[in-house]
This record gives sequence, C-alpha cells and structure tokens, in this order.
Amino acid sequence: MAQFRELYFPRGAGGHFLASKCLWTSGDTMEIDNRNEYFGNMIKVTKHTDNAVFGPYKKFDIKTETNKILPVIEKTMSETVTGQPERVRLFHELKKFYDDGLSGYLDLIDGIFNGIEAFKYLDQPTWEVIEDYFIQCKGYYYRMFENNNWSSDSISHKHPHAMVSSKLVLPTNMKTMAIEVDSVTDVYVRLLADMKGDELQEPSFYETSHEDWHNRSARLSDETISYRKIFLDNDENEIKRLYTFFNNLEYFEENRTNITKVFREYHNSNIQTLKTQSVYVPKEIYDIF
Repeated sequence: MAQFRELYFPRGAGGHFLASKCLWTSGDTMEIDNRNEYFGNMIKVTKHTDNAVFGPYKKFDIKTETNKILPVIEKTMSETVTGQPERVRLFHELKKFYDDGLSGYLDLIDGIFNGIEAFKYLDQPTWEVIEDYFIQCKGYYYRMFENNNWSSDSISHKHPHAMVSSKLVLPTNMKTMAIEVDSVTDVYVRLLADMKGDELQEPSFYETSHEDWHNRSARLSDETISYRKIFLDNDENEIKRLYTFFNNLEYFEENRTNITKVFREYHNSNIQTLKTQSVYVPKEIYDIF
C-alpha cells in the first residue's frame, strides 16, 4: 500500500541537512558549500514495482489540462503584483514540461508546487482557475503513487494545504510533521536563510518575529517538532523523533552518539558561519550565541 510521510520546515531551518541525515541516513546524497548549506534530493520514492502506470486519473488528463492552463499563466507574467519573477519561472518550467512530452514529472513537481503562492496575489477569478489546475495536478501526483503502489518520504517547506489549497483532498495513508519555531528561533532561521542565499535585508527586518506565519504548516500537521530542541538544545529524544518518523529508528539507535554529535556540529557551524560573514545579529537572538 502506498504511504506518504512529509516533514515541513521553515526556510533556513535545516531541511536539506535533515534530509541527508534522517531521510537518507547515509549522508552521501548531499553537497555542502562553504556556508554550511546542504544541497540534494529531498524526496525518497520507494517503488514496489517498476511497471508504472501513467495516464488520466478520474477525468483529469494532465496533458490536456496543462495545455489549457499555460496561456492563463502566461498572461500573469506581465502582472506587476507580488510574485512576478516566480510566475515567470513557473511558466517556463511548465512549458518545458509540456513540450518535452510531460516527462520527468517527479523531478518537476517539487519546484512547481513551491512557487504556487506567487499566483495567490492575482485577482480572485484568475487565481481560482490556476488553483483548480494545481489541486488537480497534486491529486494526480498522489493518485499516481497510489495506483502504482509507490511510497514517498519527503521534506519540503509547506503543508499541501498551505502550499496548494485547503480544498485539496489528502491521501488517507499520509503522516505529516512540521518543525516549529518560537519568536527567537524564527528570527535566527530567517537570518541564516538570507545569509546563505545572499538575500540579507535591512537590520530592522530581523527585529520582529514572523513565527505565526512560519508556523502555518505546524498548525496543519499531525505532529510538530521543536527547532530549538533539535539544534539549540541538541535534545536526543527530539532528534530521535525525526528518525522514527522516517522509519529509521533502528539506524538512530545504533548511531545515536554520533548522530547527536553531528547535529551539534551542524548548529555550531551555522553560528560560526554567521560570525565569519560579519552578519548583523539583532539583540533578540543574542542568547543563541
């Protein structure tokens, strides 16, 4: 039976690091740059059969519907409201997907869904047409797994109801967990993310917490897990929960000492990177240092 396990993390909260340790365990699927930023695969697909079945599911033909939505999305590229660069990117990715015969769906899907929010700033009628397409598209994704008896373990930024739409019907055999931040760790992970992405803002931007916004997925998920406990406190039991969630408890039990050490070193390296980059540190997070 197909199963879905999804972990959500706020930007800057170490999602790629967690994928390398808790999802893949071997750690050799990720690259690391000089700012302690990890890069690699965030989804692990278990295929119980190689005889995959693709095609229209429940009256949704992805080829036909993608061809219909492309001109709608293309028109939004000239709209100057928030999200214009992302809408341009998504149009070109979707157009290439269609022109290539709709191949590489699994590779495309994560990048596409991460950008849907850019369309939510448009007028309501336009958004509703685009929303319906992406609801059907995500449903197609889930049904493809269910019909082929595939399972998916993944780490991404947002719960599907926050990323796509609250109207989306989720699979019954799905478990969700989200990393939760508090007012201090929210500022800290935002600072980390912007430093690593060369997107640092004015100092005043980091003097106010956005924890309510960044905890949206936590409110929608089956379980929450504390960023503070995982990284600042190096809490063994909280780290263990991550491995348990991805069915890697046995690996954790066999390597718990080294695992907690690696998590501590990752956090310390983030702190050191902020220091060496001479990043402005607001007083709200002095205690972390």
